[in-house]
Amino acid sequence: MTTTATRPAPAAAATVAIGSTGTERRAWVRPLLAVIALLAMYGALSLLDDPRGTLGTDTGGKLATVRAMDDRGALDPDIGYWAEDRDPRGTLHPLWYTRHLGDRWVNVTTLPMPYAAVPLYHLGGERAVVLLPMLGALLAALAARAIARRVSGERAGWPAFWAIGLATPVLVYALDFWEHAIGLAAMLWALLLVLDVVDGRGGVRAAAGAGALIGFAATMRTEALVYGAIAVIVAGAILWRQRAPWRSVVSRAAAAGAAFL
Repeated sequence: MTTTATRPAPAAAATVAIGSTGTERRAWVRPLLAVIALLAMYGALSLLDDPRGTLGTDTGGKLATVRAMDDRGALDPDIGYWAEDRDPRGTLHPLWYTRHLGDRWVNVTTLPMPYAAVPLYHLGGERAVVLLPMLGALLAALAARAIARRVSGERAGWPAFWAIGLATPVLVYALDFWEHAIGLAAMLWALLLVLDVVDGRGGVRAAAGAGALIGFAATMRTEALVYGAIAVIVAGAILWRQRAPWRSVVSRAAAAGAAFL
């Protein structure tokens, strides 16, 4: 007795393919709409702020640095000092935290964000540069969603997204020219990669990626190194208890090496 394998009819196969494509498209619709909605909320709230005011003196110095770079058309963070000949130490410099370094007067501690803000400032001034922290806040909310789904299941994702995006200091970070939101986003995505390593979903590449994100976050906020070190140490201890000492050592070495590159 012979049996003949049955093949799905072409029409049925096409229906399955079309249905799969439709499902994949719908899977992207909700995240995209959520991102657009949250960004629109940030934009609307930012219009209530006075662009001439900031939440802290360091923010004002960053904006002054961006403006000086835009005026000169060069990525030189020197903000100058009109009374340098009478006050060489800068004791009375009008911008707090300004330091006299060589022949320059510098107010910023890190440069990636001011450099990225120069073209935005050239296009739209102080209001345009706030797009950078807004994007950082969006990435932080998306990372929180991914972590919540990993830890507590699919249904926990969107509550975490909206809670982090609108009900935490991330909302404040999104509305001022701070590095906080971008640094936090990098740390949260690094934490997700650390979870991948612990769960066995990721290996050395995931560990190195986590380390690179921790290093990048440290260029925004130096305390990120502390949080990153704790995450890596705890992950290594968990792997050791899982009787995976080799993975523990290699993962920690990859993360540390990538963080300090």
